[in-house]
Amino acid sequence: MLLYFTHTYCCCTTGSVKTKPNPASAWLPDNAWRQLLQLSTLSAFSSLAEAVTKNAQAWRAVYDAAEPHKAQLPGVYDGLHAFRKLLVVRCLRPDKVVPAVAAFVGSTLGLQYVESPAVDLSACYADSSATTPLIFVLSPGSDPTAAILQFAAEKGMSSRLSAISLGQG
Repeated sequence: MLLYFTHTYCCCTTGSVKTKPNPASAWLPDNAWRQLLQLSTLSAFSSLAEAVTKNAQAWRAVYDAAEPHKAQLPGVYDGLHAFRKLLVVRCLRPDKVVPAVAAFVGSTLGLQYVESPAVDLSACYADSSATTPLIFVLSPGSDPTAAILQFAAEKGMSSRLSAISLGQG
């Protein structure tokens, strides 16, 4: 099994195999086609390039999907294991790998590995003091401002709340 994953990883991160003309150059970028050709070197995907060539319109629907990792793959590729489908998505739409991996991890290991836990501001406040302030380090997509302002209002501390931005970069 480890050998398969190692070969799969190498397949998806190294250069391409002998190139064939891109059968769907109007919508499929050449790099995506080369990645599909490379993936076709694995036994589980041996007919992938041929499938895309023969049924380009059905594969275009996957390519054009807002969430290609949730789209039904055409033909025999519809029943792929989630990890293998992730490899196809990586070839077709590298811009959608992060949400595809998050969905894979969530369905395989559990949502607790992809969803941020809710912050218990009451517990954080109880742990703080005048010499131990609360400091929030934010990640992209998180904004606790509304929750902090509401909590400060509940404690009657709105006038004493200070938010200091350290900037970006």
